Amino acid sequence: MKDKIFNSQKEWLDSKQAAEYLCISEENLRVKVSRGQIPVDGKLGRNLRFRREKLDQLLVSQIKGDHQ
Repeated sequence: MKDKIFNSQKEWLDSKQAAEYLCISEENLRVKVSRGQIPVDGKLGRNLRFRREKLDQLLVSQIKGDHQ
């Protein structure tokens, strides 16, 4: 059970990690979030949290040209 909880934590990224994962700056990430181009999956206080799975889906859709 402990391993499952630990693995699920790896799926959540903070703003800095999400920006690095997407190869963009944190400022660009904030702009894209405010425009609705990048989904935010939660907040911890004032800090945004992103699911790696949804960021992967975003990258795949951009590769395929399915810009939303």
